[in-house]
Amino acid sequence: MLLVTTTRVTNASDFCEHSNTNQLVWNEAFVAALHAFHGTTRASLFGRDELLVEQALTGLGGPPDRIRTLSEGLVMASACRADSCTEKAAVVLSCPDTIEAVGVLHYRCGSADDWQVCPDEPVLSVYLHRQPGSRIASDALKAWAINSVPKARLPLSYDYRDQFNELQDPPPDPGAGALR
Repeated sequence: MLLVTTTRVTNASDFCEHSNTNQLVWNEAFVAALHAFHGTTRASLFGRDELLVEQALTGLGGPPDRIRTLSEGLVMASACRADSCTEKAAVVLSCPDTIEAVGVLHYRCGSADDWQVCPDEPVLSVYLHRQPGSRIASDALKAWAINSVPKARLPLSYDYRDQFNELQDPPPDPGAGALR
């Protein structure tokens, strides 16, 4: 009996060719792009005052989800944090290799000086590439987070920031001004 297997070889610079989030996170070009996206920015999401890129990779590095196709050439990759699957991360990519947004689902309360984990208070921190950020990316991340949080812990809070952790307004709703 002859058993034939095939291995799909992906172009390292085409992040959208991967089928699941682990494959994406193992791609050195993606990791470099995520480092470029966040730089040396620090935040308190999964831990106090840690590199944002490392926290995003931690959230993306656990049990993976399949990469999902969105509209307008975008895809979303998501996973949960290893050994803490209530904490998660997702990234929205513009094919082939542009990071549009990163979402981190975490649980916290208190001020930045008094950081602590609050298991009943989910927060989705959305880091958008440009201002105004992509409405498709932010809506996809919000829907993903709502479906990821146990219903007993809803509603969740949203925290919109630029890629360097500066607070910003949510992306505008293009139809909001049309209805008066």
